[in-house]
Amino acid sequence: MMAPSGHALLAPSAAHRWLMCPASVPFGLQFPDGETSVYAEEGTLAHAAAECILRDDKAGLDSVKRKILAGNFDPEIPEKVRKYTDYVTALRDSVHGELFVEQRLALTAITGEEGARGTSDAVILAPGELYVIDLKYGQGDKIDAPENPQLLIYAAAAYQAFSFADIERVTVAIVQPRLDHVSEWTLDLSDLLARADDVRKKAAAVLVMKDAAPEAWEYHPGLKTCKYCKARSSCRALAEACLTVAGVEILEKSKTPRLVAAEIGKILEALPMIEKWGDTMRETAIAELTAGRDIPGWKLVAGRVGPRKWADEQAAEKLLTGWKIPTASRYVKKLISPTGAESLQKGGMITSEQFAELMPLITRTPAAPALAPADDKRPAYRATAADDYPDETVPAENKEKK
Repeated sequence: MMAPSGHALLAPSAAHRWLMCPASVPFGLQFPDGETSVYAEEGTLAHAAAECILRDDKAGLDSVKRKILAGNFDPEIPEKVRKYTDYVTALRDSVHGELFVEQRLALTAITGEEGARGTSDAVILAPGELYVIDLKYGQGDKIDAPENPQLLIYAAAAYQAFSFADIERVTVAIVQPRLDHVSEWTLDLSDLLARADDVRKKAAAVLVMKDAAPEAWEYHPGLKTCKYCKARSSCRALAEACLTVAGVEILEKSKTPRLVAAEIGKILEALPMIEKWGDTMRETAIAELTAGRDIPGWKLVAGRVGPRKWADEQAAEKLLTGWKIPTASRYVKKLISPTGAESLQKGGMITSEQFAELMPLITRTPAAPALAPADDKRPAYRATAADDYPDETVPAENKEKK
């Protein structure tokens, strides 16, 4: 979804934050907007490319490609978003629907914020059904559609825009082409409207809080809630939450010096928020010291220097060549990677059949075990005893009886 016009207080993309932590809205007003990141610029170009593809706008797509090259972005952006555009067109055809690309939507009736508007990446109106589809080009975490407040708001706004139609069900979908991830959530109209009404009531309370005294603000810090909050570096509620979960309050009352499994689980649950907060504190301290403001007990020092490289590679090459250094000693010859070979195939330099011959030669390091919450959707990792121990040291109780 594209951001609402202007600087909306209750932006749908931040709904997970302001619905959970109403104080983030008035508190965030005290801080300037951050600079646009390279990832945001990349996402904007990906959305523009997807729009041109869905509209069959070849001239527009050529213009986007020129912007991609001029900005030194990945030239394969238009190709990578085709997983999203293919999904949209296939869905449109399968439900015999009408496609609306970059559909402008009024949000005021949902968030209560006067004049708020947003843009849905794709809306499909089909007999009895409405589909709201969101392209997310980032390659961080996979995002699921069920219970997603951003999509819920856009779905409610889309229903209002198309309420003249006889709509019984609404489906929202998230497509993350670079993660090969698609998530869908279908709601009966009555369910959608009930959930939208709940959002409407909470949004009204947030807007009232905006004009209240700071002591009346309601805080609910959390890992996802605080991740992109502009106030996180100065938020006392977040600091208190992190320091509390880092202290003895999360430990069992026990005299044993060894942590028990339940305590380790609580600590692991708390670590992501603590680590994120710690990173924010370091960034804030560096910014303060760089600006010339003191932080008692701390100072800036020169960090680790980067790797050496030629400031003028051509001049270095000329000198080494002039010194009669053998070619084999001057240059490093390296075979392209499987990813490079795949790029050759996409560029037409090798055929699909030729790339298929390379496939048996491709390998990759197996995934190492990683910690994850118990409700993570990935299957549990199970290492065999033989993986953990040399054969002669496998515990007797784990050896297969012969």
